[in-house]
This record gives sequence, structure tokens and C-alpha cells, in this order.
Amino acid sequence: MALTAFRRIQIGQESTNGTAVAATKRLVGSLTMNPEITHHSPQDEDASLSEYFRRDTVAQGASLSYNGDATYDDIIHFLAMAIRGGVTPTNPLGSAYLWTFTPSSRHATIKMRTRSSTGMTRRSGSRPSAPFPPSPSPPPTDGPVELSAELFARFPSKASFTGSLDDPSARLIKGAELEVWIDGTWANLGTTQKSSLVRNASVTINSGLAPIRYADGSLDFSAVTESKRHIEASIEMAVGSDAITEYDAWAAGTDRALRLKWSGLANEIETAHTYELQIDIFGKYLSQPTLFTDADGQNIITLDISSFRDGSGNEFEIAVKNTKANYSS
Repeated sequence: MALTAFRRIQIGQESTNGTAVAATKRLVGSLTMNPEITHHSPQDEDASLSEYFRRDTVAQGASLSYNGDATYDDIIHFLAMAIRGGVTPTNPLGSAYLWTFTPSSRHATIKMRTRSSTGMTRRSGSRPSAPFPPSPSPPPTDGPVELSAELFARFPSKASFTGSLDDPSARLIKGAELEVWIDGTWANLGTTQKSSLVRNASVTINSGLAPIRYADGSLDFSAVTESKRHIEASIEMAVGSDAITEYDAWAAGTDRALRLKWSGLANEIETAHTYELQIDIFGKYLSQPTLFTDADGQNIITLDISSFRDGSGNEFEIAVKNTKANYSS
């Protein structure tokens, strides 16, 4: 008889980096893990034709890959890993909580860790690898937003599942809920809406985080270092006056302020409060645009924007409104 693999993902927030805690909630999606051990096997001169006869472990760790549908409830965990940990939400009304993830230009408090990138996109016909590439995809009304992340960790230890954790009740982020604004300055963000001809969008956060080792007597990494980081967005637009405006901005190297906002139904959480994911980016179009592709009888242009810091220190910010009062709820 064949055996069926039953799996689930459980997570918990550490109070101290590296000190394991029991899981407090379940996470939707799928996760794979590669335990990593670095072995040293020297080719000793021992008067033998055997190439090796001893092996020692000199370092260890783990890498993980997550893929799943993005939800307003669970995305805060990945933003804490990729942008800034220790964020406490505000409570504008009743069951509504607003989480704001603003990167520091000097140092960010990282309580959870991600190796290189977190990506978000609408789902196309097949599941892409992480980070999400800006590949051709269907119109925004087709399917959920998809999330992927590449993570690093210390070498895993065996543990038991936390019993009696409730099934996730996560609110899906739908591609059809997206609206887009593109302006010239951070101060004017949200003024000029471009949604009518935007077909698709993807976002990649390059966190700049990496594990480092010090002389502390441990085989695992000792700390996390922060290097240069940025956020990228790829916008696919049907060719029209809005698309030509953005093409001209790429050619001239003009500053752009981009807002991507997904919103749930009106009053879905409380009066005047609904589920929201808002991504604000100040930057410039860097890579060459893709022209003269077509889909569904429309001419398509794809433009990629990378974040820049403006004169007032603004670069990017991600805000989430959900019903979560903390990471464990």
C-alpha cells in the first residue's frame, strides 16, 4: 500500500533570535527545506589507493523555499522577514489593524530572516519559481496574487507539532482587487490613477540580508548582516497614452512614484475599513522596456522600476490592513 504524505506549516515568533519557540499558528502555502552540512574530506597521503578515509563537519545551516497564495493575514510575516521586524500595528477601529513596514536607511531590526528576496505577482498558467519573474500573464481579473520567498535558517532540529491549532482563516488577496497610481514625486503619490490599462504587476524585495559567522564556537551562522537592498516592480500595460507617458519617463530618466494597492470589499472589516495591501515605491525605470508584444488583441509594453531614495529619505513602504493584532493572532 502506498503511503500519503500529510504535511502542514506551523510558525511562531521568536523573542530572541535563535531561541526556538513553540508554533502558535498555521501558515497556508507549501514549503520545502534543504538541511545543509559542509563536510571536510581531505585527501590525505596515507599510503593507500583510497581517496578518502575521514570526514568532519565544519559548518551547517538550512535553506527554505516558500510558495503560496498571498493573504492579507499572513503576508505580514514575510514583510517582517524581508523589510523590518518588531513592527506593532495601530488599531484604527474595532477589529481593523494597520501594519506599516518602512525600511531604515541605516539599520533594520530583523527578528525573522530571509535569504534574498520575496516576490508577489498574479498567478499565471503555471507556478513560477522564486523570485517571481515578470513573465507574460493573464489580465488582473484572473486568479489570486501569489507569494514566494527564499529563506535561510540555522540547522533544523526535530520537534513535535503544536496540537489543536486552528485551520488558517486567511483572506485571499485577489488579482482583480489591484489599483495602480503613478506620479512624479512621493508627495503626490496616489494622485494619478493608471489602472484602466494595467494588465499585470509583480514585486520583488531584494532584502540584502545574509548569514555571517564569527568565532563563537558554533557550526551555525552567528548573525545576520545587512547590505544594500531595494525593491523592484514590473508593470505590464496595454499600449495607450498612459503607457506612452511611462515609456517617455524611462527614456528621460524621470523620477516615478508608484502605488500598487489591493483592497477588499467596502466595510469588510469594520465601517470604513477593509482589507488592504499598499506598496509605495519611489524610483526610476532602469532596465530596457519590452515593446511590441501582444495579448488578447492588445499591444503590450512592460516596464521595470527600481527603488531610489529621494531627497527626503523616502524609498518604499508597504502597509497592510487586516484583523491581526499581533504576529501570533
